[in-house]
Amino acid sequence: VVQRIEDGQLVTAAGVIDEGPMLLATGKHELHGAARDPDGTLNDVVGFKQYLRTTPALARAYHGVVEIVIVDGGYVGVQCVEGDRLNVCLVITKARFKALGSNWASLWRALVREPALEPLADAEQLLPRPLTIAGVPYGYLAHPETNVPWYRLGDQAAVIPSFCGDGMAIALHSGRLAANAVVAGATASAYQAQLYADVHRQVRLAARLQRIVSTPLGPFALMAGLRAIPGALRYLAHWTRIAPAAVTRAL
Repeated sequence: VVQRIEDGQLVTAAGVIDEGPMLLATGKHELHGAARDPDGTLNDVVGFKQYLRTTPALARAYHGVVEIVIVDGGYVGVQCVEGDRLNVCLVITKARFKALGSNWASLWRALVREPALEPLADAEQLLPRPLTIAGVPYGYLAHPETNVPWYRLGDQAAVIPSFCGDGMAIALHSGRLAANAVVAGATASAYQAQLYADVHRQVRLAARLQRIVSTPLGPFALMAGLRAIPGALRYLAHWTRIAPAAVTRAL
């Protein structure tokens, strides 16, 4: 088990490892000695995941779609997954969560009062309590000029807000780029520069959109803009995706 990075070496439960490249892929969780800088990021939200048992009516309603619902202080994503379940994920500001009593039961009651989420009110929750995470630095980007000996992958390199649905694609892309770099003997800095070039515009745009959604009037302004400009949502989705040329180049 890797415990920390110290003086450019991996300190593990079995001793120090100082050979070979270091690929940092710990997801949203920090590793001591290589923590991400949260300055300027959106790290004031709490994330939740809960599974619901799918009923025939819910299966019909959510078949083939991913529904994103903007709520006071955040947003909720709902989709069908394997095992006759609905996956419900959401992020909510710490302030809003605190205002609702800082507990899941009161937060859930507030959510299912939203018209778009009312059909979920009576669905059986399958986890005794939801999976949670806090302090996620949405909008974080590992700067290419950072001279460190490790390769940052996935959320350790770029944390795109969850609503855009491209976090896994960015993680896979970073894995491909890192593998190519290691095989070619490229430095971690060179790899980081390429990944930064491929994803920084997408992450920054998504972070701006999340900031808008998190303000009291932001959701209304965003919805008004999307209604006024036909095709705007399609363009926003396109602009928060890795460019096909970058994906092809990494293959």
